[in-house]
Amino acid sequence: MMKNYDIRQRCIIKQKKIAFTEDDFQFTQITNHNVGQFPLIRKLYPDYKIQVLKHQGESPYGRKIFRAQFNNVIAQVSEQHGTVRDIFIAMHVEGELIGFALIKTNSNYLSEYIGNSYHCGSVGEFFIVPKYRRKGYGRILNDRLEKIFAEENVNTVSLTPDPVTGKDFWRAMGYQDTGLNKGLGRPLIFRKHLRTDETSAAIDRAIQENCSPVGMSKINPYNKAQLVEMVPVWKEYCAQNYRKYHKREIRKTAFEARKNKSIHFSAVYCAGKIEGFILKKDDEQEIRYITDRIQQEKTLLAENWETMLHAIKKDRRCSE
Repeated sequence: MMKNYDIRQRCIIKQKKIAFTEDDFQFTQITNHNVGQFPLIRKLYPDYKIQVLKHQGESPYGRKIFRAQFNNVIAQVSEQHGTVRDIFIAMHVEGELIGFALIKTNSNYLSEYIGNSYHCGSVGEFFIVPKYRRKGYGRILNDRLEKIFAEENVNTVSLTPDPVTGKDFWRAMGYQDTGLNKGLGRPLIFRKHLRTDETSAAIDRAIQENCSPVGMSKINPYNKAQLVEMVPVWKEYCAQNYRKYHKREIRKTAFEARKNKSIHFSAVYCAGKIEGFILKKDDEQEIRYITDRIQQEKTLLAENWETMLHAIKKDRRCSE
């Protein structure tokens, strides 16, 4: 029980300075067997995912795909055997949902960027019901997650913060921006060492070695901000190669690449700005283009064009 107070009286309780701890809440691991007890999670999950994507500059539409995604997540966490790798946890008080989170206790998310295999955890989803935000509940849920990581002998945890609502919160929780993918202009990866040892030091060294001011990201037809930023680069390319510029060509090509794996269409970033692109269609010759400004400034991108492309493809640093 929550000290004989209903969670909906939290505002009054806060004025009386009654502090709550993790023991005042209930935490339930969600699977196919009990997900029906928390209908609000199924209802809120699509809205949560849509909001995150909008904050990342995309323009998702429809909730059907996210309802299916939620079902897939629950099926995945329910079918695991042996060592637990994925955990979907709900924070609640006698059926009143406060928030939920999805974590991996054995994640290769960070390793994909630093090239070494370390036993790390990751936070995939983290959500507090809007009416319960800014009341300290997010910190309590995070404390619970860190206990789970500690029980699984996880030393380092990584995550991708919501660029609008998440960065300040996760910094307050002790996470730091790794600087990985800074070339894309987005603080994509935060990390926290739950304890300091030789492994955490090795991880930090690997992160520093893999930080770069350049990067490559697949062009997303739903990301309006990215499409708009691509326009002047595409126009410059068309003008230099005597091609007629078509307003919808960028988005159309991005959709084709999304549906057809034989088509590759990516933006090349330098210091957070799109400064070129790569386009490969079926058997056609691959187009590689960087802007005049970059070529004239002799930046890292211009000086190491071929080397950079090879490294990005080899190390899977081409962001989705």
